[in-house]
Amino acid sequence: MRRRADILNSIFRQGQTGFFQPGQKLIEADTLPRYVYQLRTGLAYQSHWFPDGRRAIVDIFTPGNVVGLEIILSLRPSSTVAAAGLVKYLALDAKSLHQLMEDRQVALCFTSLLI
Repeated sequence: MRRRADILNSIFRQGQTGFFQPGQKLIEADTLPRYVYQLRTGLAYQSHWFPDGRRAIVDIFTPGNVVGLEIILSLRPSSTVAAAGLVKYLALDAKSLHQLMEDRQVALCFTSLLI
């Protein structure tokens, strides 16, 4: 069985490469993402706004991490993910990801990331 990192790298190499500028949002809260991203360089953070106006950073993403897995379950994320600095990424669109999920190893790989 192939290692999870090898599977992820081979999957995301099929996607498109791009950059997010500091402060730019990768994922918007309450909006179904169109893409799943694998960070190649830079850092991103996930923050959540509370009803009383406070905000908390709930996760930090580093190179190699996958962002936007809610797309697999067709869920709208409850928090926002933004670039902390310049971020280089590889992106897969939702349709491509759903097609790739037909492969058992790929499905298990992404399921393990969701857990």
